[in-house]
Parts: sequence; structure tokens; C-alpha cells
Amino acid sequence: MHNLCYFTNPFTTPTYLTVNMNPDSLSRSKSLPMAVLACLLLISLVLTPQAAAQETVPAPEPRPSPLNLARTTLPNGTYVKVHYSSPRKRDRVIFGELVPFGELWRTAANENTEITFTGNVIVGGQAVAAGTYTVFTIPGQATWTVILSKGLGQSGTVGYDPAQDALRVEVPATQMGATYEPFTILFEEAEGGTDLVMRWDQTQVAVPIRLP
Repeated sequence: MHNLCYFTNPFTTPTYLTVNMNPDSLSRSKSLPMAVLACLLLISLVLTPQAAAQETVPAPEPRPSPLNLARTTLPNGTYVKVHYSSPRKRDRVIFGELVPFGELWRTAANENTEITFTGNVIVGGQAVAAGTYTVFTIPGQATWTVILSKGLGQSGTVGYDPAQDALRVEVPATQMGATYEPFTILFEEAEGGTDLVMRWDQTQVAVPIRLP
């Protein structure tokens, strides 16, 4: 006489294991304990992958300064995009305190802000070749110095090398009536190209980008 050890679960097809239940056979071979162990082993092998597959990996904690993307396309098809982190004001005085005047700034938070041009452009009246650049700034009360550096993959200003500058341009800083909680970069359409606009707290800076 043979009995079946039967096991199923919602993820697999039924599984059977034949157990010899003949009394003479059992008395001679004592196969019942071995059959039971075999059933248990089979069940553990079937259940373990399914249990692992059902584990939930938690989502990463949100960054205090989330990653943002600003992008635009110029009239000649040149694509321009900026990757940056967006810190929040959080009831702080930003320019002149959190971000000192007259000092090099990473221009956002976390990894450095980077801008990419797929074609040659004119930035603040100066020629810039197609490519990707790190954006540094030196904020001032009335004007900002905007720097495009060929040094990439940086975080902060420690590795900044003036020899890698592709561009340095002065642009006016203006005060807005509204207060921007997040540091924001956007593009505004302009004659012959676009303006790269940076806003935070009540300060705005616009960098003209034109076709060559």
C-alpha cells in the first residue's frame, strides 16, 4: 500500500511524494520517519523561495533637498537641461547669511548643479561649446558671478579649480515681491533664445542664453 504526501500553495502546481505504507515494508525498512522528513524537506524547499519573493523592500527616505530637472529646446533644436537639488528656505535668511555674499557657492545642495548644451550657445554674451558643465556662483547684493566649470562630478566647492572655468559672467540680482520656499531653476523664453532663471527666497538671477 502506498500513500501520497500532498502539498500545494497558491504560487505553484500541486506537489506529491509517494510514501510506502505497507506494514511489512515499514517494519523492515522503517521508512515512515524518512518519508515524513522527505515531506518536510520538500515543503521547506517550496516555501522558502516564495517567502523570500514576498519580502518588501522599503522606499528610501526622501531627501531634504530633492533632485529637480529644468529643460528647454532652443529655436535651432539645441537642447538645454539642468540637473540640480532644491533646498528649502525653512524660515532662514538665505542670501547674506546661509549663503554668504562674495563667496563661491555650489548653487543648490548635495551634488553640484550641472548644465548640458547639445549645441554651441552664447551665455551672457560669451561663446560656450556644446557639453556639460558644473554651475558655480558667487552671490552678491547687486550682482552675481556665474561660473561654468569643465570639472564634473563634484559635491561642494572644495574641488573647484579656476583653471577649469569655461565661463565667468556677471549678471544682475533683483528682488521679487514673492518669496520662493524652494531653490528653483527654470527657463523663460526670450528673443533669440532663453533665460536661465534662478530663484530663492526673494532673490532672482537671470542668465541669458542665446543662439550663436
